[in-house]
Amino acid sequence: MNDAATPMSGTMEIQTEIKRHPIRGFLWGTITGIGLALVLVVTKVITLSIPAIVITIIVVALLATLWGLVGPAKKAGGPVPVTITPSPTPPASRFDDFEAPPQPRVAPVPEPVEAPGDETAAADDATEARSVEDGVEPAASDED
Repeated sequence: MNDAATPMSGTMEIQTEIKRHPIRGFLWGTITGIGLALVLVVTKVITLSIPAIVITIIVVALLATLWGLVGPAKKAGGPVPVTITPSPTPPASRFDDFEAPPQPRVAPVPEPVEAPGDETAAADDATEARSVEDGVEPAASDED
């Protein structure tokens, strides 16, 4: 036998609290007692009388309550809690020396548009350049 003071080799004993359910046992005993009383009346084991039916229900309910107090407990629902320890740093891999993937290419930024006041000057310059290339003199404007 292992004492609580004697450590076990490499294992940890988990103390759990056992939950008992006497009220649940009483309720299920009452329901079972009603059913058993009906079966006993139909099969003519007991007579159809109120005291016989009530005694059957009370006896079964008391037995179920006693079972809920001292009967075997259900197994704990869920996994056993485990202490998680951080894992050590993994050893270096042969793939660690690769460089990072290249950054995605970005579309070129368009050049800024000229200010609104410069549009007429740019249009006049373009007209003059076209007319010089064609060999035609620009028409005189009214502003001159």
